[in-house]
Amino acid sequence: MELVKLTDFGFARTCVDDRGRQLLSQTYCGSLSYAAPEVLQGLPYEPKPYDVWALGVILYVMLADTMPFHQSDRQRIVAKQMAKTFYTPKKYVAREAMHLISYTLALHYPAC
Repeated sequence: MELVKLTDFGFARTCVDDRGRQLLSQTYCGSLSYAAPEVLQGLPYEPKPYDVWALGVILYVMLADTMPFHQSDRQRIVAKQMAKTFYTPKKYVAREAMHLISYTLALHYPAC
């Protein structure tokens, strides 16, 4: 089985404390277009699902040659994300790929 591996250890940290309890992150750095809604809203977030969100954006860009939510205004990006309103790709993207992207860009999915 092949796995996608992306690394950026600038903000790396553990996801659970010494007792095994889930820790939430509050740190954000990067492009608005790759950030999940809870991050853009300044809310604490679970790091692993956030990484899944970012992978969904990367996959969309790789297949569609455009950003799924390209706005320069944070509030407009969040509104599009909450409405699940992606930009329509100008080129063909398989239905199965779009289904996977929709799943990764879901607002509520189980923790990884």
